[in-house]
Amino acid sequence: MTALAGAVRGAAAFAVAWLAGLPRRTGRRLFAGNDEEARWHGWQVTELAGGLARQYRDPRFDTLPDQSGPHGGRGERAEPDPRPWLGGSMPPAPARDGDR
Repeated sequence: MTALAGAVRGAAAFAVAWLAGLPRRTGRRLFAGNDEEARWHGWQVTELAGGLARQYRDPRFDTLPDQSGPHGGRGERAEPDPRPWLGGSMPPAPARDGDR
């Protein structure tokens, strides 16, 4: 391999690496203020989509009590739902005078 071929290969590798890092660098600049404020509050910051999206999470949610009991969260209701049609089927529509 000649010196010129090695230099071209090195320059191409540098260009590819620079282009590959472009979304992450853009996202860091775009979200710098939001990330700084989130970290100031003690939130967790997760980079998503190659750096072009963020997920912010307050770790205090880990300290909340479990709400899966009989009266909270997604548990069973204490009394039956008075609106059974919300379970999947609508009640029949009332008949109109012209439908008979």
